[in-house]
Amino acid sequence: MTPAPTIAACRAEAYGLLAEAFAYPEETLCRSIIDGDLQAELCDTISLAYPGSAVALLALTDDLAVPAGTGCDEVESAYLSSFELDAPSSPCPLYEGAHVRDTDRAAILLEVKSFYQHFGLTIAADLNAPEDHLSAELEFMAFLVAKQADAEETGRDPAPYLRAQRDFLERHLGRWLPLLGGAAEHKVGFGFYRAMCRLVGTYVAGDLDLVRHLAAQVPSASATEH
Repeated sequence: MTPAPTIAACRAEAYGLLAEAFAYPEETLCRSIIDGDLQAELCDTISLAYPGSAVALLALTDDLAVPAGTGCDEVESAYLSSFELDAPSSPCPLYEGAHVRDTDRAAILLEVKSFYQHFGLTIAADLNAPEDHLSAELEFMAFLVAKQADAEETGRDPAPYLRAQRDFLERHLGRWLPLLGGAAEHKVGFGFYRAMCRLVGTYVAGDLDLVRHLAAQVPSASATEH
């Protein structure tokens, strides 16, 4: 019998799916969004990670659905017009530095990049986006949570990864996603993407609460694994 996935493994998968949802909608991704496959997988995964979230996710189901007859060209156009047209001056850019006004964007990029480099990571060439793009930051969280899950499963110390998750969420995603969600409500016309902006903010806020609790439970070792 295959063992059930751990909470950490489900959290990592959820972050990966959220990152995918905010990537440029190439044909395969576009079909997954139109058919509802991405939405179903994401909701199922979040429900496994957070069993109490099922009711809230059910309320989002209609908003996440793409209207019948929608084509890939319409999804692509909605993505570009909402997030990328004249970026970072688009209606609702997917860049942290476009929403956080009290910190210079160059400083934000430098700090985010330093988080990635600390764990030996760089932006994938196919993403073709700055370090503070939402998909990149979500992929980084997926990586950290997957490392936590692996450490727990193999008897190693997960503390460095929990602390990194807490710090990154507090300093970055948890800080700017409420701003993204607020902008999306007024500036994103395509229902799927508007609902996704709401969902990602809600998910990250809840996950930060969990990570703070977990990080407080682990010994305060100073060493950080890579």
